[in-house]
Amino acid sequence: MKEENKANYNIENYLLANAYCRQGHNIRGGVSIYIKNNLNFKIIEFKTPCIDFIFEYCAVAIPDISLIIICVYRSGSLNTMHSVKQFIDNMDSLLNEIDISQKIAICGDFNIHFESDNQGKKELESILKIHNIHVTIHESTRITENTESTIDNILTNIEETHYEPKNIYTGLSDHSHAQILTIIHPQNNKTIKKYSRTFNQKNIDKFTNAITNTDWEDVFEASLVDQKYDIFINKLSSAFSDCFPMKLKSMKPIVKNDWITKGIRNSCETKRMLHKISKNNCDPTFMEYFKNYKKILKKIVSAAKQIPGLAEHLNLFFKNSAKFDTALQIANNFCILGPPINESFTATPTTCLTDHSR
Repeated sequence: MKEENKANYNIENYLLANAYCRQGHNIRGGVSIYIKNNLNFKIIEFKTPCIDFIFEYCAVAIPDISLIIICVYRSGSLNTMHSVKQFIDNMDSLLNEIDISQKIAICGDFNIHFESDNQGKKELESILKIHNIHVTIHESTRITENTESTIDNILTNIEETHYEPKNIYTGLSDHSHAQILTIIHPQNNKTIKKYSRTFNQKNIDKFTNAITNTDWEDVFEASLVDQKYDIFINKLSSAFSDCFPMKLKSMKPIVKNDWITKGIRNSCETKRMLHKISKNNCDPTFMEYFKNYKKILKKIVSAAKQIPGLAEHLNLFFKNSAKFDTALQIANNFCILGPPINESFTATPTTCLTDHSR
């Protein structure tokens, strides 16, 4: 990859976030990081220099999840102990620049066999331990007719229970496997303690009585407007604090159900509206439609719980369907006006799912 050509290397739905190209050496080498186009990212520039063939790297930060991603390459053509030591020294220098409170993922081709007993691996791992970073891939990543080695890896300081590493065969190059690290966000079930006021009827009545029985003469006797205001606010604040005191309360965190999409909420709202209509509507065609609507919505909710994101995929499918506009019009007319007299109406999955597109 050349500096002037790197913008030409595109991956659908991804953005080239950062890259390093060799200076003066146009054969192979270099690193790049592609980020999903719906994620916010920030390019990071460190003081630690890149060294062609020995320590080539680039980095980005994902602020929303406090994650720093570093892509590293060390050429195997300079596989001497001196070049390995240079690589390790630069890695140590780079890690010293990073805030240890940040989550870190370092991925790339290190050309150091992590599953063999070699000096380079020992020295690198000793440096990584100082920074609380460990190796995640322990399977062979480059396989030839005669050798197997684990020279590609993902290094991280994320707790082992909070990610799932994978080494997937792709067959795209001489490095036949690709490494994936899926970060698992643990659910926070800890009780939260928070100061709050209680505005129940008892406290409201108490506040009303306190205000009624407060002597406001001082307010009227004050000569300046600022004085009147200060006296009034002090009396009001005192009564408010007495009647609605701040108390420390324990609260459970709100668990967000990712499967509840905007479309499912709209469909549930429509179901409630249809339920109200059914109270005063005995039309058999309408009741059959309502019954089918509930049945289909129940299946959608069940599927969305099992497969997060399924409802959104269904949204896109029906939005792009030629039947979408017609189905939406029929459903809207039916919900607002009711079915035409003496005409049959059949509810279909398409009719129900139109709510998910809104």
